[in-house]
Amino acid sequence: MPASIIGLPTLTGANAKVLETSEYQREMNGLESLSETYTVRSANRISLAPQRDVLHSAFSTAETKHTRMVVENVSFRDLPGNLTKMTVQYVGLTSAGGLPRPIVRLVPTPSRIFIEAEYVSDVSETSLVILDRRTRMPAQINGVAMPANPGPTVIQRGFGVDSGTSLTDLGFCYDTTQCVRRGLFLVVRATFRKKQFGTGAFASFSDL
Repeated sequence: MPASIIGLPTLTGANAKVLETSEYQREMNGLESLSETYTVRSANRISLAPQRDVLHSAFSTAETKHTRMVVENVSFRDLPGNLTKMTVQYVGLTSAGGLPRPIVRLVPTPSRIFIEAEYVSDVSETSLVILDRRTRMPAQINGVAMPANPGPTVIQRGFGVDSGTSLTDLGFCYDTTQCVRRGLFLVVRATFRKKQFGTGAFASFSDL
């Protein structure tokens, strides 16, 4: 009978769930995932299934609790005897603080070089939406130095009536930014390229 299999004294009734297995995985960008499989009574599986973004520390019965991992997916597999295997997938970071190192790639093309960074971030989506086309590549991401990026340099300046115009080499700036939320964090993929900004008579030379 199910009651005899899920018979732990502290896990009886509608809240009974027994942790059977746990699997861990870490992606190249540092994001981590846990997959925990529980045995539960089939009649209670829907009520026991955690909602998305519930903290691992609030739901899991594992000895080690993680406060920066949350539920991402839940699945079920029925077993004989009115039992169900419930698999809960968590995503986030197992560490108490800090962010993993980014993946930095150089992407050469026939006319220019792009720098690409893939990283886990705790910023909001809004902070990425408001990035300007002239926002320079950060000097470091998650504590890791990015490739050298000389400061903005005026490469041409107008004279006479055009003395207030200029053409400036902005260095590497944000070109495209993509992100997807995974639990409490964003996985960001940003590309940077060298840009120019012209004003007045040099406005047509702008490359943003």
